[in-house]
Amino acid sequence: KVGWDVIREKRFERMKKMGIIGENHKLTPRASKAWDELSEKQKDEEDLKMAVYCAMIDRVDQGVGRLVGKLKELKIFDNTLILFLSDNGASPEEPRRPGFDRNSETRDGRKVQYYGPKSPRKVLPGPETTYSGFGPMWANTANTPFRHWKARNHEGGVATPLIAHWPKGLEAKGGSITREPGHVIDIMATCVDLAKTKYPGKYKGRDITPLEGKSLAPIFREGKRQGHEAIYFEHYGNRAIRRGDWKLVALGGKPWELFNLAKDRSETVDLAARHPGRVKELEDLWNSWAKKSKVFPRP
Repeated sequence: KVGWDVIREKRFERMKKMGIIGENHKLTPRASKAWDELSEKQKDEEDLKMAVYCAMIDRVDQGVGRLVGKLKELKIFDNTLILFLSDNGASPEEPRRPGFDRNSETRDGRKVQYYGPKSPRKVLPGPETTYSGFGPMWANTANTPFRHWKARNHEGGVATPLIAHWPKGLEAKGGSITREPGHVIDIMATCVDLAKTKYPGKYKGRDITPLEGKSLAPIFREGKRQGHEAIYFEHYGNRAIRRGDWKLVALGGKPWELFNLAKDRSETVDLAARHPGRVKELEDLWNSWAKKSKVFPRP
C-alpha cells in the first residue's frame, strides 16, 4: 500500500546491498504516474492487484517446494539440476477479454469474468473465476531498476535472473552470483551437454534447424565461459542485438538506441549519435540474423 515509488526505491537499495546489481545500474525514472497522484479508490484497486500477484508468486513457491520435497523423498535432489527463470520481463498487460492464451472458463466449466475499470465491484481479482493483470506501473516496479517490460527488447523486457541449483554438479559456492550473460536458447544446449549426448540433425527424415545455444555448464563449474559472439532479439517489431558490452535496441518503428551495458546497465544514456559506425556494424549483423531466422519477410 506504500505504492510503487517507495517499493521501487526500496528494492533498488536492497538489490545493491545483496550484490545482485552493481554501480553500473541506475534506477530509471518511473514509467507513468506517481503513486500520490492516485485517488484512494485507485490506490485500493492497485494494492489489490499487486497483492493478488504476490499471492500467485507464493503459489509458485509452494509448487517448487512440492517438487523439491518429492526429489528429496526419491533421494535424487542433490544430483538434480534445477534451473529457474522467468521467460521475459514483467507484463504490463491489463487483459479485458478472453482469447489467444486467455481463458473464458475454468477447467470445470465455470465462466471467467475479466476485471477492469467497468467491472462490478464483486468481480475482484483473486479467484480462479476472474482474470486480471497488474498493469504497466507494477510491471515497471517488478522490473526494478530497468526500463520497459515484456514484449520489448530493452533490459526490462529481456533481462531475467537464472537460478541454478545442483549440489553434486555445481562447483561454485551456494548463493554466489555470476554476471555472465546467457540466453534461453542455451538451456537445450546445456541439457545435451550434461546428458553427454548429441543434438540430432534429422527427425523422421527431416532436417532440424541446428542448435544455436551454447552450454551453460562452464559457468556452473568455473563461473564463466566463452559466450556468444552476439545475442539477438525480435518481438512484435521490437528488436535488439547484444555484442559484448554493447547493445543496440529499438522499439517497433523507432530509431536504434545504443548502450554500453558495462557502464550503463539500465540503458539511460543513448550513445547512438556518438558512435554511428558501431550502430551500422551492429545493425548489419542484426539484419543478417533477421533474414536467416525468418524475421523477414514480415507476415
